[in-house]
Amino acid sequence: MLNYTQYLETQLRSEDMGLFNDNPYGLSNESFTQWLNQQRMYKRFHNSFTHVEDASLPERKWGFFVTTFKRIQKKSFLSSQFPNGFFEAVNDQGQVACLLPEPDKNREEKFRISLYDERGPRYHEVFHTRTEALHSIAGKYHYEPGALDALVGTEDWDRGLCTLGWISDGLTPLEGYQRDKSNPEVNRLFFSVFEQ
Repeated sequence: MLNYTQYLETQLRSEDMGLFNDNPYGLSNESFTQWLNQQRMYKRFHNSFTHVEDASLPERKWGFFVTTFKRIQKKSFLSSQFPNGFFEAVNDQGQVACLLPEPDKNREEKFRISLYDERGPRYHEVFHTRTEALHSIAGKYHYEPGALDALVGTEDWDRGLCTLGWISDGLTPLEGYQRDKSNPEVNRLFFSVFEQ
């Protein structure tokens, strides 16, 4: 039988770290204690309510309970934080993540997280399952409908899209501007950047 402190040592964690201090899912020793005391298997070892720090269990049971709790709570967290279907979410820096279907039908991955900032698309990553995709943004982004619409159509956005187009053509922004400055929109967006 191991007490809580001994179990933490087997996980190479100190008591001030706890089991859940570094997770993005809002797990805590308190929520683990509440959940643990409702489990019939746990009640075989402790007849009355016992805080996790005062519990003793065989090492394998600790592992079983912690793993099961994390799995259940992660699923619950994801379903409470993000809606069904496809959506937009934003982080503290104002960057937007969109959960989308993967447009390339030849890929085996079916979901895409596309990341945007005020200058346009920045990056995307593909995932086999929706859950994998949600795990990648859990704790970092929160659901916010219309977040991408708030970025689109600004001068920074338009300038960023134009720059990305030049880069994909193998041009530096200056080369792209020199090539396209006869276009009134390009001239409007970049004249102050390159001509002054």
